[in-house]
Amino acid sequence: MAPDTFIQSVSPSGSRVSSTDLAITFGSDQVNVSYGCSLDGAPLESCASPKLYSNLSNGTHHFAVAAKSTTNLSDPTPANYDWTVDTTPPNVTITNAASLRTLTNLGSISVEFTSDDAATYQCVIDGGAAAGCDSPVQYAGLAEGSHRIAIYGVDSVGNRSANTASFQWT
Repeated sequence: MAPDTFIQSVSPSGSRVSSTDLAITFGSDQVNVSYGCSLDGAPLESCASPKLYSNLSNGTHHFAVAAKSTTNLSDPTPANYDWTVDTTPPNVTITNAASLRTLTNLGSISVEFTSDDAATYQCVIDGGAAAGCDSPVQYAGLAEGSHRIAIYGVDSVGNRSANTASFQWT
């Protein structure tokens, strides 16, 4: 009888991860088997559990592993795992920057922003502590003088904007 192969654990887990490294632990319902592993459709190559991958490129990846018995019977349905490596940080843009005035005596501001991939946003006003925010973010009661808002996004796998969207006014 051909062995059955199964994936026991994947680290980091998830269908979308920010890590370019991955460890996959697998096993079989039979003892004394050998394994063949494949990454991204390559031919099966001899491997052992756990199988470690490093420096994976951004994009979708496919892993397959098949156990082979001592009588040369191979698992006809290899165990599979699919995931996407995403190390690209979101890009945040202030969408109403053209209509904001850089010189004003108003003690309030409303800033609208968007992102290509942010799940959450953090806003920093005048170099203070970052706080969660949504668009539009509004600040009122600001003292007269120079002010700066900086906004960054964090996507669903934890990639943080490399550059913040910012606006400065007086």
